[in-house]
Amino acid sequence: MASNIEQRLETLTAAVQKLISTSVAPVAPVAPIAPVLPVVQPYSADHDLLTKLDTKVDAMQITLDKITSGLDKNITPEQHKELIQIVQDHETRIRENTKDITKVMTWGVALVVFLGVIEFVINMYIKSR
Repeated sequence: MASNIEQRLETLTAAVQKLISTSVAPVAPVAPIAPVLPVVQPYSADHDLLTKLDTKVDAMQITLDKITSGLDKNITPEQHKELIQIVQDHETRIRENTKDITKVMTWGVALVVFLGVIEFVINMYIKSR
């Protein structure tokens, strides 16, 4: 009789497995006739996203390797002269801007002092009357 029950359980399990197309979890050992549930991965999209990110990171690593492999080369004398010229032009513009700012500040201070002297003279003239 035990073999008959086991045979029926096997037939039932096989029929349920044929109905369910996804992979199934093992039958629970608690009950002799336990339902067989499909195994579902709840966060499969996360795995896909991580796979895509891993691919992108690998591509970035390859690109960085290509970039850094070109950095160890020496600069030619023409490139060096060009860089020096660019730096000198930049420094020249900074000096010219500094001179212009100094001129504007000097004339502004002189104008304020001149207006202060004129105000003082006018106040003295008005008080003396």
